[in-house]
Amino acid sequence: MDILIIMLANMIHIQHNSKVYIQTGVWNKQRIIDVSALHEKLGEIMCQSLPGFHALTGCDFNPIALFRKGKQRPLQILKKNADLQKALDQIGHEDCDETASRFLKSSSKKKIQNFDSSTLPPSQAELTQHLLRTKYIATIWKNAHKKIPSHLLPENCGWILVEENYQFKWFDGPQLPSTIQDIIDTGTNEGDEGLNAESESNEEEYGDSEGDITSESDSDCECD
Repeated sequence: MDILIIMLANMIHIQHNSKVYIQTGVWNKQRIIDVSALHEKLGEIMCQSLPGFHALTGCDFNPIALFRKGKQRPLQILKKNADLQKALDQIGHEDCDETASRFLKSSSKKKIQNFDSSTLPPSQAELTQHLLRTKYIATIWKNAHKKIPSHLLPENCGWILVEENYQFKWFDGPQLPSTIQDIIDTGTNEGDEGLNAESESNEEEYGDSEGDITSESDSDCECD
């Protein structure tokens, strides 16, 4: 998935009329993905937003923010929301980070009967570090065509160096809230309701949609 995301985000730097394919899978599950056709189908803005989306919602280099929720529903919301695509394309800017935060929180909301703390969205302190890592990863992926894709330092982007190994920096400050008020004050923004209302109104429509980006390219794939 990472390679496909990187290729889609960098298709604008490929020579015009060039055809790009990716061979994926092993044994009898191998297939060929027509990256050029998929890029044309999704559109440039959508493809430019995918590195930020993938890093934000969880990838190999960033802890999963939507634990047990998957990316299908958030992806369909992204495809329908041009403003969100622009925000994830410019992840790292203050206004865009606020939009990304609201998107992540709204994507984590779900009506449940039995409470499971592992499905809670990250706290604001954790989200701050998560967004820093998202910016770092997305910047490198979007500039993969450059000799030096980024000048950002991991130490300033959600990691700490421990005995010559980088580890996740989960948050700054105390681990637990100091008062009960800190627990019950969720800091919900007015924009949260808008994103959540949109996702709820489209929930039924998205329920039967494709599971991931690569599924959209099935019609353009050839099995070896």
